[in-house]
Amino acid sequence: MNKNRVKSLIFGIETRIVAIISEGVVIRAGKNVVMRRVKSEILRHKFLNDAEKNSLYLFAVSFYRKCVAACGRKTDEVERSDRVYSVLRNSVDELEHKKNEIANEIEHRVKHRELVSVLRSEDKFYYCTVLPDPAKGHAMYQGKIYFKGHAEYSEEEKEFITSKGLLSVEEVVLDDPWLCTRLNCRHRLIPISFNKVKSGDYDVVREKPSMSYDEQQYRAYYDRLKLFVFLDKKITSPQLKIDIKRTRNLVKKWKKKK
Repeated sequence: MNKNRVKSLIFGIETRIVAIISEGVVIRAGKNVVMRRVKSEILRHKFLNDAEKNSLYLFAVSFYRKCVAACGRKTDEVERSDRVYSVLRNSVDELEHKKNEIANEIEHRVKHRELVSVLRSEDKFYYCTVLPDPAKGHAMYQGKIYFKGHAEYSEEEKEFITSKGLLSVEEVVLDDPWLCTRLNCRHRLIPISFNKVKSGDYDVVREKPSMSYDEQQYRAYYDRLKLFVFLDKKITSPQLKIDIKRTRNLVKKWKKKK
């Protein structure tokens, strides 16, 4: 699972939700019409489970109420646009938090499914991939071989496990150090044959390093710019245009650093 890809998909959904609500409130569309479009947008994404879809919908309801309250009885669309946009500006951090929260929930769900697949498979031995920047406490567990605790082994396999002092998959993933299952852990367990295990004839599988601070900043501002540009097509706000220019400059700044 590419977590950055998942975050990008979630932020895209948030962007469309915000745009639907912003445009609807500015033109004074009926609540049922606006929220029906929001619900339709959320439901079409099959990679989200019901809880994750509900979490996005609750955010949408809250955002809608804030926008309506901010506009009050104002009738001028430019003024309503500015007021709606002021709500969005104050909600950017919440959007980011919601994106990360749902991405973490998806990561946990996917890891659980992968672990169940590992424990149910017929494979007996697994190799843990190697990261250049492993999480604290994980460095000593990467690049090693693990055996599945509840499998049946030949005498040769049992002797090898004992002589090498191998740890079981269950020991490292279901308890401290929570290898592969801990939040944001990017290690993977790869099935490997006993012949390769005992001969040592297998390649080191290296994962990509995590994003640097500069890369994270670039991606954050890039996502924000996409949100602002998309919203600019739906509403007319002088402040929004100012923020688009400012954010575009920040994207250029961090792109040079990453």
